[in-house]
Amino acid sequence: MSRLSPHLQSSINFNSFQSAYRKKHSTETTLLKTLSDIYSDIDSGSSTLAVSLDLSAAFDTVCHSTLLHRLQTSFGISDTTLSWLKSYLSDRTQFVSVDGNNSSPLPLSSGVPQGSVLGPLLFSVYTSPVSKLITSFGLKHQQYADDTLIFGLISSSSYQSSLQNIENCLSSLCMWFNHNGLSVNPSKSDAILFSTQQ
Repeated sequence: MSRLSPHLQSSINFNSFQSAYRKKHSTETTLLKTLSDIYSDIDSGSSTLAVSLDLSAAFDTVCHSTLLHRLQTSFGISDTTLSWLKSYLSDRTQFVSVDGNNSSPLPLSSGVPQGSVLGPLLFSVYTSPVSKLITSFGLKHQQYADDTLIFGLISSSSYQSSLQNIENCLSSLCMWFNHNGLSVNPSKSDAILFSTQQ
């Protein structure tokens, strides 16, 4: 882990706006960067529309084969290390326990362990392509674990096109999540407009 984590996080394919599970990145640094960007937009006379997305059971729906492929092709993990990670994800089971009574174990074909040190890092690798997708629309973002915040400048001179661009990004993002076995939870997702009275 002491060698794997720095290797993954130093890759150009790792999302530099993923603030969870990284040294010197926290909710505080995420908030400071987000507020700085919003204040800059407001100072320039524009507004900012921020959309917060929450994923349903995100850690439990990570596709193992997709994750291993991404580790190999985007992060250069191969040979023994890749075999070790494949072994780590394989042959896991789950069961329900109520009052000391256990159900029969069932195999887990997807997901990364949430309570582990490695699970959150692997989840961050799994969702790393989200960064390039969002920036391709000219929008800013922050990620914290499985929460994604997208925000874009809403100019009074191009209000409709600015909104359409954000909608197009959200549509593409939802398609990417669905394609990768993840699902946006609408009841925990929200949007807010930051602006002045003018």
